[in-house]
Amino acid sequence: MGKRTKKAMSAILIASLCVAFMFPLNVNAGEVPNTGEVGVGSAGEKLSADYNYGFSLGEEFGDLYKTVDTTFWEKTNGIWERTALIEKAEKHIEMLKEYYPQRLERLSGLSDALGIPLVDIVAITMFLPSLTRMGCTTTALAPPATNDGQIYTSWNMDVLDPLLLIGIPSRIPLPANLVLFVQDIPGYNKCVVLGIPLIFGIDLLNDKGLTYVANAIGMTDGSDEGLTDFELNNLAMETCSSVDDVVALYERTPKYSCAGYSAGIFMNMNTIWTDPSGNMVGIEHSGHHMVTHYGKDHILASTNHHQYLDRSLSGSPTPLEQKAIAGSYARLGRAWELLEDNCGEIDLDFMKSFTADHERNYTLLREFGDYREDKPVDDDTICCHYWNMPGYLMNRDIGSATDCFLAGTTIFSIIMQPDEFTIWFCPGRPCTFPYIPLYFADLLGVEGPSYTSGVGPEPVTQIANGLLGLENGLASLLTSIPFATEIKSSISICIITGMKVLIPILEKIIPVR
Repeated sequence: MGKRTKKAMSAILIASLCVAFMFPLNVNAGEVPNTGEVGVGSAGEKLSADYNYGFSLGEEFGDLYKTVDTTFWEKTNGIWERTALIEKAEKHIEMLKEYYPQRLERLSGLSDALGIPLVDIVAITMFLPSLTRMGCTTTALAPPATNDGQIYTSWNMDVLDPLLLIGIPSRIPLPANLVLFVQDIPGYNKCVVLGIPLIFGIDLLNDKGLTYVANAIGMTDGSDEGLTDFELNNLAMETCSSVDDVVALYERTPKYSCAGYSAGIFMNMNTIWTDPSGNMVGIEHSGHHMVTHYGKDHILASTNHHQYLDRSLSGSPTPLEQKAIAGSYARLGRAWELLEDNCGEIDLDFMKSFTADHERNYTLLREFGDYREDKPVDDDTICCHYWNMPGYLMNRDIGSATDCFLAGTTIFSIIMQPDEFTIWFCPGRPCTFPYIPLYFADLLGVEGPSYTSGVGPEPVTQIANGLLGLENGLASLLTSIPFATEIKSSISICIITGMKVLIPILEKIIPVR
């Protein structure tokens, strides 16, 4: 097997498993040890609430974390030298000591509970996201752009679909126990988090009404100094209550950035933030440069390239440097068209139709070549499908089919209403599946609608929100089903088997940079 093929195969497999772990079937909705009290260690020293939080996670969900650890080190073997990752992690520990010591305390607690060296845990938190290639479309809107007085943010999550490897149609919804949990650590804002606690978690909404959505970005201006975008997100959500607070934090904190166009771009983020006052900001940065944009007519939209930061400084690619990025420019053009045409008339129904949109707008692509809507590029619609995959396969164009697969498809979507502390979750493509309202006011300890108030009578909403209501604030949306661990293991084995079948095809893959 060629070296490039091995790297590409490993990247795809890790990305597939990342998706699987974001929706773990084996996480029970059971009670976690109380993390609010300060404990006492074996030597009699007092342990912080941060340390206890990490330790309790390791005790309750040890199997999940150990599986991630084993998989990460096995599957990165053909991509990076372990010693190189450990060296970077050791250096990053010093960054955490200076800029985010409370996170280091939590990771120390997790490390002790799992019996895994701290430096290994830090390496996983740094580089697990770097192996996932994602394309997303995000927006933020506030009055007077909206006609119902509400603030909205949206995020269509586009990622390669690992279920295709085992023959499951993309029209089947993702498992309903998507990990959305409330992080409640004394002394910090309560936050609704998506993903795996501590090692792969993105804070979406906090108890101050601050929201966050993001897009993965490729660039060449990297930096090994500073906090990762995941860490910047976590720190800002835990400590900030306004857009101005967030901008100040980003400005004073060095930012770790990964140089790469494809396999590492989930380490780099375009971010959009809103606060309860209707303020919004888009932040674009590379390793050494950053710009902020505060929204045109209370509207923001972002995809997977820099639209405000000078691309000659950041190295964010155009279609001239990376053909696959053309879809990002197409989606951004269509997003701005819809938002500007409907400014002042936007409401929840519009947001649902926006995220399900299949129309094309290639206005932003014209300067880069003869791009036409009747000759579609990959990943070019807001609700993303593998539109071109059948044609590539019929023509035996394996390289283009592989690149199309890597570009991803919409696997779920969220719309946030921060005034109501409500997240509308769509478990698949918005063109196919309905949105389910999830009410977080009670768990965040703030005023707002709940599923018991008559606002959300849908049975699925009552079930999902009922299972969220655990005393300690950490739960999956739906409890584990019988034999969940065995089912999860079987799915993972099938994905790995599918990759082995694809090895001969991947010999012709477009190189992963």
